[in-house]
Amino acid sequence: MDCNSVIKKTIEEIVSLLKSKQLACKPEMPIGIIEKLREAVIASPIVENYIKEMLKA
Repeated sequence: MDCNSVIKKTIEEIVSLLKSKQLACKPEMPIGIIEKLREAVIASPIVENYIKEMLKA
């Protein structure tokens, strides 16, 4: 997984991907994994600051 690349999608795009089965929903993910992903994106020197701020909120 590359935490230096953030893919921006609108809600409409996500819904479309779910409907077309190009995206699968995983309703339960261990909080530890989510925290590690968030920390890695925030630590990235490449990800834009406004995205990092959203993840810190």
